[in-house]
Amino acid sequence: MRNRSVFGLFAALCLAVGAFRAPAEGQLGLPNIFGNAQNLAVNRALSEFGKSLGLQLPIVVADGDAYPSVPNLPGGPFRPGAPPANLLSKLRASKDGTVPLTAGDYSLGVNVFCMRISAHSPSAYRYLVAPLKGSAADIITALNERAPAMNIPHFPLQMLSWNIQGGLPYASMQPAQRAIVDRVIPEFRSRLAGDPLQSIRSKFDAISMIPGMPNFDGAMARLGPLGQSVITMESVRQQMLEPPASVAQMVRSFVPYAPPAGMTAPRGTTSWSKYSDRVYVRFVTAGGFADPGTYEVRVLPATVSVASTQNIAYRSIAQASPANVPMANIVNNPGTSSVQPLTQGPTGDGGNNPPPPTPPPTPSPSPTASISTQTVATSPSDRSRTLIGVGEHVDLTFSGSNATWSIAGGGGKLSGTTGKTNLLIAGDVAGSCSITAVDTSTHASASISFTIIPPSGIHNVRTPPDSMLHDAGYPDSGFQMKVYLTPDTVSFQNLEYREHQAYAIATGYFSPENGAGHDPKVGFTAVGADVPGLGSEVAETDEAASGKYDEPRPFKPGYVKWNIPVYYRVAGHTQEHAIATVLQMSDLESDGMTLNTVKGDASATVQINAP
Repeated sequence: MRNRSVFGLFAALCLAVGAFRAPAEGQLGLPNIFGNAQNLAVNRALSEFGKSLGLQLPIVVADGDAYPSVPNLPGGPFRPGAPPANLLSKLRASKDGTVPLTAGDYSLGVNVFCMRISAHSPSAYRYLVAPLKGSAADIITALNERAPAMNIPHFPLQMLSWNIQGGLPYASMQPAQRAIVDRVIPEFRSRLAGDPLQSIRSKFDAISMIPGMPNFDGAMARLGPLGQSVITMESVRQQMLEPPASVAQMVRSFVPYAPPAGMTAPRGTTSWSKYSDRVYVRFVTAGGFADPGTYEVRVLPATVSVASTQNIAYRSIAQASPANVPMANIVNNPGTSSVQPLTQGPTGDGGNNPPPPTPPPTPSPSPTASISTQTVATSPSDRSRTLIGVGEHVDLTFSGSNATWSIAGGGGKLSGTTGKTNLLIAGDVAGSCSITAVDTSTHASASISFTIIPPSGIHNVRTPPDSMLHDAGYPDSGFQMKVYLTPDTVSFQNLEYREHQAYAIATGYFSPENGAGHDPKVGFTAVGADVPGLGSEVAETDEAASGKYDEPRPFKPGYVKWNIPVYYRVAGHTQEHAIATVLQMSDLESDGMTLNTVKGDASATVQINAP
């Protein structure tokens, strides 16, 4: 901005006054050591807290948990014989969920139970066998060991399993589930009296006073799958405290049978898992969690080395000693959090001749979810657009009642991590981001992506269109103008704008100006709403003027020009970003009469003698 002399004097005074202000942190170029230390303390505390979550959660199934898988089963084709005798009594006597079996192939019918609250259970999915983990793994193992011999219906056992997974204290369970505890696993009643969720919250309270620590839900969102498990425990606790009228309704709520949209079951033969050097196992099913599946086992013969004579090398011979086979202490892992992991116990007849599948409740459709968006800026008129300006704000609304939110891509940040609504705050440089919301009840997810762009240029418009600043009889010309940040397809109303200093190159009549600064305004100017066809309007009017000099006549043709850097920043931020370099120029043509002034894409022409 190069103003006439009175404006230049005012700007200089402002600059002098501004020089006495204390510099902002960002202007000194010093790192925010206090903020960095605070973030370090928060991250360290959350890291330690996250490590403890795996020890506190009742059941933990990570996507990658599995015994080693093998492409080919050692020992030739699988040819199962008769189920082992007295399997149920052996399992009931087990202390670790395993049973001893002699060498051979076994095909056992097993009942299966969901081990994740709110996930799909599609038919004919493929699983890998994994160890059962979590603070309640031994309780579930004991339940799987003993319940098969007691003829307890499937759904009450499943409900008890969900109660345990959700950390529901014994006193808060329904009478049917307390009765199973009393009958089947009474020695665990005192442990089940505790509340894991309350314990987790109490441990978090111990670190919640650290400056900068997010609230409980925000902290859980930063802890990945383990934190999500805690949030899910909270969201379904009320459903277990006040269950619906029928078990079938509860099952439909927790277990959508159909796979989520776009998910296909793995193809091919289920792989074998190597439990030990002698034991290989796999779980095969054509149904879902309510249907019995088949547990296939191969136990290889034990071998020992013996010498035929003192002078001959050792040779191996097979022995008939049994090997421990995992039965009740495992989980069949689908390898994805979208599908239910399944634990198991032999069917009531000891795994012989599995009964036909139990008719499941009417399948519920896959849950769907969506995110609706509306820019806070009312112009441009398309408020559902996903192309947004730097610093722009967008309201986000999830289709469900509650969600956990996350953002990836580095193009902005969210105002929160949980809830039905959220606010996207675009970053201050070009970029992109993808936002995902996951329903805390159904695990249905929705995502939406945004592209963030900075101002690409400056558009200047004379105001009024025929305005002219001119002293008659002198090579003095200029005009006032409005400044717009382009493009007009997004809003830059959360930005501030300013010109940086530039120094003149001048010839002829304008030579006294050579090397002079163009006197930009001190500080930033707010940017207002988008104007269709123009761009986002800078709040203050700008001016371009050549200035008037006491030079002898006739006036020498010449020019004065400044190449002015223009910058923006997001309101409230200190970091500036370049937009463009704008040419401001005034010249007296060779005829000694014609004056031209240009700034950016605005221009005006006047004759020296014009009024």
